[in-house]
Formats: sequence, structure tokens, C-alpha cells
Amino acid sequence: MARVAAGDRDAFAALIERHREYVHKLAYRFVGRWDVADDLTQDAFLRVYRAAATYEPTAAFSTWLYRLVLNLCRDWRKGQSYRKHAPLSDGLPGPDGGADAVERQELAEVVRRAVEALPDHQREALILHRFAGLSHREIAAVMDKSESAVESYITRGYATLRAILAPQARPRGRPQDG
Repeated sequence: MARVAAGDRDAFAALIERHREYVHKLAYRFVGRWDVADDLTQDAFLRVYRAAATYEPTAAFSTWLYRLVLNLCRDWRKGQSYRKHAPLSDGLPGPDGGADAVERQELAEVVRRAVEALPDHQREALILHRFAGLSHREIAAVMDKSESAVESYITRGYATLRAILAPQARPRGRPQDG
């Protein structure tokens, strides 16, 4: 960031290259739309560039960046009627294009909707934990919460997901007669 602040365009390009894909996927996990994730990713790096001169590393750069992305996603969600605009799926068939791909896509959609139904803090903590792979300590730093609060959000989030998804569970194997 010091090199970016000094006007080093190559340093900024390297920073974008290093973090772009991860930021994009994280934004998608939070908002559920690739087009919005594109915009939020671009906005995030624009803000990184603008903040370079005043950036003070109080935590890892990635923690600071993920907090920035989380806040952008929160702002977007506040300004949107999210459930009306979220697509049912990204419309991409699985690799084999067959019935298994359709079933996987349907299952992914059920899980996406269940995650979307979680309270905000639970959803954010679960996304950062499960999909971003952050530790409880890192999530606490990104969300500006205590580790115990994060642990609680994650525990309650998984319990809520199990409750939401339990009726959706289908037994595997041969169908029962009668």
C-alpha cells in the first residue's frame, strides 16, 4: 500500500491481481449476483486506491480489504430490495450437463436461499468462515466483533441452516413403495 500511495501503478496492478478473484467471489457470496459482484469488486479497488495515502496497517491488509468488501455489500443490500432482484441461479449447467448437474444446481440454489434467510450477522460470519476460509479471529477483525460473538454467530447460523434444510433432505437410494 505504501508503494501504491507513492504512485506505483505496477504495485497497484499486482495488488489487484493478487486479490481480485477472491474479492469477487466474496462479494458474490454476500450479494448473490455476479453483475453486482463485478461492480462491488471494482468499487472496492477504487476505494483501496483512494485510501492508499491514508492507509495505516493496524491489521493484515487482507483483513482490511475484506472489511471494506463486507461494508460495500452491506451498503448495497440496504439500498436494494434484495430478494426481489436475486436470480434463482447463475444459469450455468454443471460439467456433465446431465441430470446430476441439474440436481447439483437445484441443491446449490436451496442452500443459497437458506443462507440468504439467515440473520445478517450469522450469514456474514458463515460466509467468511465456510466460503472465505477465515479463522474466528480473522472474522472477528473483519466484522469488528469479539471472537466469542463470532463463534456464537457461526454456531447459531449452522443450527439455523440445519433446521431450514432438514425438511429438504431426501433419502438416498431406492424409493420406498407405498
